[in-house]
Amino acid sequence: MMKKVFKFFVAAIIFSGISFFQACGDGADESEIQKMNTEAEEEGERQTMATKVRKVLYSIPSPIETATLVKSSGVEFNASTMSDPNKVGDYNTSKRQAFNLGVYGSDLAYASIFEQSQEALNYFSAVKLLADELSVSDVINEDNISRFERNIENRDSLMVFVNEIFWAIDATLAEDDRGYVSAIVMTGGWVEAVSILLKNGKDMEGEHRERVKQILADQQFSLKNILKLTEAYENEENLVSIEGDLKRLNELFSRIDKEDKPTTVDKDESGKIVIGGNDKIIISDDLLAEITDEVNAVRSKYVN
Repeated sequence: MMKKVFKFFVAAIIFSGISFFQACGDGADESEIQKMNTEAEEEGERQTMATKVRKVLYSIPSPIETATLVKSSGVEFNASTMSDPNKVGDYNTSKRQAFNLGVYGSDLAYASIFEQSQEALNYFSAVKLLADELSVSDVINEDNISRFERNIENRDSLMVFVNEIFWAIDATLAEDDRGYVSAIVMTGGWVEAVSILLKNGKDMEGEHRERVKQILADQQFSLKNILKLTEAYENEENLVSIEGDLKRLNELFSRIDKEDKPTTVDKDESGKIVIGGNDKIIISDDLLAEITDEVNAVRSKYVN
């Protein structure tokens, strides 16, 4: 009888042990599966965010495109309207480095499109230093530096190069899950471009002044897209104050009015049909002054 009890007791222990290890094994499997599912979800979210960021980035004009608009207003080159490239070493936080990378990018584009070779070289050096600080130095490698130097006197080639460099920086940041840094770079570039436009256009009159206002009004679309980019990273601490700055500017831009003009169809001297009737932009002097002051305030906050 005792032998039977003992055998039953041993069998119970063995069975319990097997059940215990099976339970542990099942738990480990479930934990591993849960971990894999979480990682897959996180990767899916990252991919979705990267796609969203790229989509918005592509809708924002590059520094060269914005500089081209500035030149089309009829302004002349004025080095005093740009940021000082010698201050590059003063920017010792990632936020200020990213913002001023965008600033110097717009300055580089502005100098390039006006064929100011020495100025372009100075700003390219500043861009390279900040790119190094933000760990995107691979974008501006030795080959690209040589290419820049070879094309320094060729405006068209230089413009293409500057465009490529900034798209590559944005793409690299987005792929490294640092799209929020790209948002700051974009903000800095946009603010500097608008600042240059307003500083150079403040004393213009007649047709040129109206052209400046038209370009300024068109910047509302770029501003809205940059805001979409910052809102995508609403929990990123570095973007909180910048998003607030952009929203204040957006409130001012929303006060720009348009006067609908009827579409007209005429023929020029050669018989070619000319369609007219673009909306007229209405920006009062007071509103223009408010926008100018706010743009300068935002710029000074991160540049000075």
